Amino acid sequence: MAERLFGYTPAEAIGRPVTMLIPTDRLDEEASIIARIRAGGSVPSYETVRLRKEGRLIPVSLTVSPIRDGIGRIIGASKIARDISSHKESERRIRLLMREVNHRVKSQYSVIISMIRETSKLTSTPAAFLEQVRERIGALSESHDLLVNAEWRGATVGDLVRRATQGFRSAGPSVGGRAGDHTSA
Repeated sequence: MAERLFGYTPAEAIGRPVTMLIPTDRLDEEASIIARIRAGGSVPSYETVRLRKEGRLIPVSLTVSPIRDGIGRIIGASKIARDISSHKESERRIRLLMREVNHRVKSQYSVIISMIRETSKLTSTPAAFLEQVRERIGALSESHDLLVNAEWRGATVGDLVRRATQGFRSAGPSVGGRAGDHTSA
């Protein structure tokens, strides 16, 4: 497993210092690990990076424990390195998705503010204003559902226009036709 993780064959690694796997900016980690092991302690699991043979950094979780002889003297250390690349990639994707969700929510707020502003210009009573805002936010919600149900790959412009204009039916002439039905948004 170490060969697969770090890229070195046993012949290339046996007898060489473990520092060959440690990036130069993290060599202080090894000094700290050795000090803890010499003092009889262990190093609980922590996340760091190590260096593959070809020079690529790989995220790992390390756990280090002392190895003792028959009378309890520390004669070495056992290091377990777990590849956490997929975990780190998942974290990166989650952060990316959260930024995208944040962007989309803020965009929706802008749309709603514009919708309220325009609706207030076209209505004369609070009841009419409230009804039209409800209809328009409902249409916006349906447009959003259309995109979500298409897994954000896109929806036709025609479908989006029909969904988005449903809330404007009492504000003026209806939007008809099927122009753009085959264009993705």
